[in-house]
Amino acid sequence: MEFHLATPEDCQPAAEKILQTFPETRLFLLEGPPGSGKTTLIQAFMRCLGVEEPVTSPTFALAHLYHNSAGKAFAHLDLYRIGSLEEALEAGLAEILEEPYEKIFIEWPSCVPELFDDKDTVRIFCAYQGFYRRVVVKGTHESS
Repeated sequence: MEFHLATPEDCQPAAEKILQTFPETRLFLLEGPPGSGKTTLIQAFMRCLGVEEPVTSPTFALAHLYHNSAGKAFAHLDLYRIGSLEEALEAGLAEILEEPYEKIFIEWPSCVPELFDDKDTVRIFCAYQGFYRRVVVKGTHESS
């Protein structure tokens, strides 16, 4: 699945389509260079899931937790500052992944890829392409 997003508003229908395509998946892993739209796309996911509070990047906090009006919980993690698996484990990342969040959105999962090797995930690759952002989406069980 691929999207070309010209504006931040274009993220909303893309997020809706991704969530509809992968309704049972909990882990969404977002990769891409700084400024490529990862956090903006996560903001759209959270709106689709009914989160009304502002969604911001947890770069310095590691994780931000959100709830919708139905009481469902969602997590947004940013692993950019994590340098190793040991550091991730010390920060409690394994425990966060085991918590009963409906969905977990993770920026920079390549910082500790071994944490996600055996998990059912949706991988989202964001990149610049001309005047828009190109977003490529692959589920764990999709063929190349």
